Amino acid sequence: MPRRAVTLRAVTTLFLERQHLAQPQASALTAGRLRRFAEDVGGIQLDSINVLDRAHYLTIWSRFGPYDRAWLDRQIYRRRLLFEYWAHAACLVPASDFPWWRRAMLDYRSRHTGWAGWLRRNGKMLKTVQEAVQALSKMGALQQGASPVPAPTPIASRSDERIIEPSPARGVEPKVPIQQRTGASKPPFP
Repeated sequence: MPRRAVTLRAVTTLFLERQHLAQPQASALTAGRLRRFAEDVGGIQLDSINVLDRAHYLTIWSRFGPYDRAWLDRQIYRRRLLFEYWAHAACLVPASDFPWWRRAMLDYRSRHTGWAGWLRRNGKMLKTVQEAVQALSKMGALQQGASPVPAPTPIASRSDERIIEPSPARGVEPKVPIQQRTGASKPPFP
């Protein structure tokens, strides 16, 4: 097949279109446009380090203009239009892409074994976390910021949260979904 020459202008136009920057703020935010935007860019990065606001709120504002933040949070955490996952970084990924990310979750288990040693050395901690998650899963989704276990238990310390936080990257699906995020604080489970 012969190579086709593509102009720099065509590449630039395609990039701007796929990033929804060709005509920023030309359309109001709707559930369909939010889903399409997340699909086109592959995920909307979550970033707690901010000056004005969290990255995903600013990114969406830059594409769609002013919007109702409570409505957006409902689309993400109640309707489950997007889900949080460690894609290239912590991102809101389209729920329609879950089957592909599920495959990545399973593949991660076999390719990245660094956690295996830590888990072997901290079996008691893992068991405590699994029991807490199982107990919490019976209660349903948690409010963001709620403690996964009442203090003072072994997993209440910040240093031991590593057993909970990286679980999506290790291919472990969260058993207790985040019901809602508020502000920049981290959720109890990824």
